[in-house]
Parts: sequence; C-alpha cells; structure tokens
Amino acid sequence: VAGAKKLMELGVKRVVLARETPIDVIKNLKNIEIEVFCHGALCFAYSGNCLMSYIIGKRSGNRGSCAQPCRRKYSLSIMGEKVCNESSILSMKDLMTIENIPELIESNVSSLKIEGRMKSPEYVYTIVKHYRNAIDKYYSKQKFILNNQNLNEIKVVFNREFTKGYLFKEKNSLIVNKKSVNHQGIEIGKIEKITNKDIYIKLNDVLNYKDGIRFKNTEIGFN
Repeated sequence: VAGAKKLMELGVKRVVLARETPIDVIKNLKNIEIEVFCHGALCFAYSGNCLMSYIIGKRSGNRGSCAQPCRRKYSLSIMGEKVCNESSILSMKDLMTIENIPELIESNVSSLKIEGRMKSPEYVYTIVKHYRNAIDKYYSKQKFILNNQNLNEIKVVFNREFTKGYLFKEKNSLIVNKKSVNHQGIEIGKIEKITNKDIYIKLNDVLNYKDGIRFKNTEIGFN
C-alpha cells in the first residue's frame, strides 16, 4: 500500500500488482488504477524475484526468459533423510478466479490480466470468453454460475488443476500440484481391463477423433 501511494505521488496512473498480493491488501489501495493477474500459471517465487531460473538454466525469469525450473521434479531430504522422491514439489497449480469476479470488481480493480504466454489461440479465446461473460453478468446484476460445461471448456484448453492462489488465501496444501506439471485436461473415462494388446476404457464423456489422451499420473499419452 505504501509503495502504491509513493507511485501516485510520482504521477503513476496504474499499478500492476504481484501475483501473491492478497485481496485484503488490494481493498486498501485507493485513487489509483489496479491491474490484477486473475487466471493462468503461477510462479513459485515472489513475483520478479526468481533467481533459480538463471542459476540452473542460464535464462532469467525476471527478464521474460524463464526456464521453468519449478516445473521439474525434485527429491527432498531433511537432515539426510529423504522424505519426498522425484515429485513436482515446486509446481504451482494454475490460478482461476472466475467465481470471484464480483469481489475483484468491488475491490476497485481496473484491469484483469489473463496469461497468454506460449498458449494457443483456442486457449486465449476460451478463457477470455468466460471471464467476459462473468464480468457482463455482474454489471447486468445477474448471478454468474460456473456450470460443469463451462468448467470443462476451461479445463480442456489448459490446466494444471486450479487454485485461488494467495490472492484469495488458498490453503498452502491446495496451491501446489506435486503429481504432475503437465496439462491435466478432463477425465474422459476409467480403465477397466488391460491385455497384452488392448486397453479397455469405459468412457464417461464424449471422445472425439484426434483428441489427446494421457493416462493420469503417468507420462504415457497419444493422439
């Protein structure tokens, strides 16, 4: 808050907040435009302060060239005793705040930032469409409901599972997805039987030609 006040004194019109700024702090920012990150990949480090990418990959995340070391697998030892073996213990889930649009608007947020880095045109279209709808519902005084169809559309374009992040005080245990760094998609069915030649899957949703399929919690997949 003090930093925003100082920037106002210097003539700055808009501040872009760090992704870990909680909603309670945002509500205390007055008389300046506020831009908040609302959807997409989260950084394990404090915003703008990751040195790990450059140390490991010689690419600075603070200069737009992140090597994504947090998306790798690590083992964790405490006092020489291994407590975690080959897990994605630094890999954050994706932020999703579409159900919190009213609170963001009422907190004097002027602009919502949606991640688009290295994402497909289909991803950008789908995510922007749903957030636009949620915003329009608010201003027309209608209740926005995130139904299963809309949620699946959001999930299928890209997700590492979702969290409300530090923005809405998510529990620490619900912020990291240590099982996988990859796109999770949506559940399409369950394996019922495996033979030497075939895998039998009972579908619970529509499967289309050329859909990408991956077996959960494995690196095995195909189109």
